[in-house]
Amino acid sequence: MEQRLFHRQGVAINVTVSHGDLNSVLLTVIDSAGSSNTAFDMTADEYIDFTVELSDLDTNPIDPSILVWYLTNLDSGEFEIITDSLMDTNMRWDASLVGNWSISASAVNDAGYNVSDAVTMIVHHGEAVLVFAELDTAAQTAGGEITMTVTGQDADENIFAQLVEWSENGTRVENISHQGDGTYIYTATLAGPHTLDFSAGNAESFAEISVDPLYVVDSLTIELSSESIDQLGNFTVTVKAFDQYLNPIPIPSSANVDATGRAEVLNQGQGVWNIVTLDDGPQTVTITAGKVSEERTIEVTGNVGGFFKAGGALYYVGAVLIAIVSLVIIGLLVATLRGGDSDYDDEDEDYDDDNTPSGPAPGPSGPAPGTASGPSGPAPETKTVPAIAQVSEDTSWQVEHRVDDDGTEWAQDENEVWYYRQEGETEWDEWTD
Repeated sequence: MEQRLFHRQGVAINVTVSHGDLNSVLLTVIDSAGSSNTAFDMTADEYIDFTVELSDLDTNPIDPSILVWYLTNLDSGEFEIITDSLMDTNMRWDASLVGNWSISASAVNDAGYNVSDAVTMIVHHGEAVLVFAELDTAAQTAGGEITMTVTGQDADENIFAQLVEWSENGTRVENISHQGDGTYIYTATLAGPHTLDFSAGNAESFAEISVDPLYVVDSLTIELSSESIDQLGNFTVTVKAFDQYLNPIPIPSSANVDATGRAEVLNQGQGVWNIVTLDDGPQTVTITAGKVSEERTIEVTGNVGGFFKAGGALYYVGAVLIAIVSLVIIGLLVATLRGGDSDYDDEDEDYDDDNTPSGPAPGPSGPAPGTASGPSGPAPETKTVPAIAQVSEDTSWQVEHRVDDDGTEWAQDENEVWYYRQEGETEWDEWTD
């Protein structure tokens, strides 16, 4: 309202002029970065400040208290009056909920027209103050995957997909891949419990998971207690199994250890085998678990005990036979030496042997050579008789053979029947009492 004083011929006239009817509403809006605009793209952590000018057609200012302020959700069409809250915050509007919004200031003029001005805002979520992870499973086998969906929550409780950084024990986790929209896939490898740290800014949280080994043998480590050992000695083979992610796993019950050289393999359990050697020389130990097979070589040094043990009963029989043959040869040599002794008494001696026939040795009878009568006259012409080649005698039927001091030979067959022949004879006669 404006007052004016007029003077005319000593008469003063006081005129009061008020603003005219509302003609315009003009908003000036500045964001938290100090920029002025009529459309804003902002986060829920930001704000905008309002100033407003009302005027009539002659630009006379009008008190803004006549305005009504509206906040409209452009997504749903719902609105609310925020006049009092704006006044309480000194015309500052703090963004909160994510969405598309508008704020308008309006008043109805005397002519019945609604005069207004408005700004629009696109509000995004603010910075996360909390982060959460939802896992499709908390337990997995090595080689399997765990899907993790991460969300954040800002100060205004907007919930949204959140990008995070992953670490474990202060080290970045490499086996997690981002699939987009806050979705991550964890590929299980290392067996055991895991505490995964995920964070975004100052917001941090943890995910607890556990990983079991694959329990399929992919590789073996083999330890021999010795790589060189004496024959008949023993050594141990210690085997450890791992899956394809190098997680230690129990030795399967189907695991087997074989050794060359007729060695004895004894399973001690817990992946330990005891091997007792037999044959000497380089021997191969083969360890098999599942589809994995490994070989190791060990050198076995021979010894006397090992020689006979390796030969078994055959070597012992051979040794006994050699001893028997040696005794027989010695006996024959002694008999030969005694038979050729010139001082030996030619007088017959009784041969006392329970297993040898007793009595006089049978033989041919008749006059001694040189006493028998023969033809008279001149001696017949002497002819040379060609030598007859001697044929080796078959003695395989003889179980026992002896020679008396007078040269009589005795032989017993497998039926315990004794035969004899005198010195110079080739045919055997059966002895009868």
